[in-house]
Amino acid sequence: MKTIDAVVLAGAPAGDFEDDVPLTSRAMAVLGSKTLLDLVLEPVSRNENIQRTCAVGHVVTDLPVEILEPEDTLVNNIRKALSDFVSADYVLLCTSDIPLIDSDHVTDFINQALETDADFVYPICRREVCDELYPQLQRTYVKIAEGEFTGGNIMLVKTDYFARLIPVISRLYEFRKKPLKLARLMGFQIIVRLILSRIRSDFLDIGTIEKTASRILGGGVLRAVITPHPEICEDLDKKEELAVFEAILNDKAENK
Repeated sequence: MKTIDAVVLAGAPAGDFEDDVPLTSRAMAVLGSKTLLDLVLEPVSRNENIQRTCAVGHVVTDLPVEILEPEDTLVNNIRKALSDFVSADYVLLCTSDIPLIDSDHVTDFINQALETDADFVYPICRREVCDELYPQLQRTYVKIAEGEFTGGNIMLVKTDYFARLIPVISRLYEFRKKPLKLARLMGFQIIVRLILSRIRSDFLDIGTIEKTASRILGGGVLRAVITPHPEICEDLDKKEELAVFEAILNDKAENK
């Protein structure tokens, strides 16, 4: 049986989430009676598929997980988790700002991902599913041949493959604010397809995106799986969204 370690990235600075009470990390913002971090750690760390869980950031929790001190960049945080914590066959990597997830969502994604036997699996969700369940939340969508999709904030990656990706991820992270270099890395053909897809969606499809991502990352099998759980995609990244997310969580609790 394949083993999985989970890494929750919680190093983002508090920014405008900090109010009267100083916060060491955005993940320590309180939603209802729990921190954003605990709302993610609970369904992840208590999931039967996960053998161990760590959080990377200036954070605290009473849950039985390991806390790693963050480094200076997101890439270095991932590198540290891989070198100092992960020992399983796979890494489940997720952010600490998806407070709507529950254990069933995590289990379903893991099962979908393992069925592909891919090196890198990333969830995407259809716009109509997001709009039906959470019309009050705003997402960014990409229109392709199979429909309009938004991406998730969780992924499953084979550990040995992930370790080989670090130099490439580091370069992509460096290029994130350099569009010309990023475009050169993506290739002319995919740029043209992206532009044309705004006119006709059939110019771009999931298979093309998977192949392009594989080329950019230097090989490996990459798969996008369509998840029925928009909670995996609904990230809380603005202070003004706290009340909206809290209302959703309260409604869920009342309807259990």
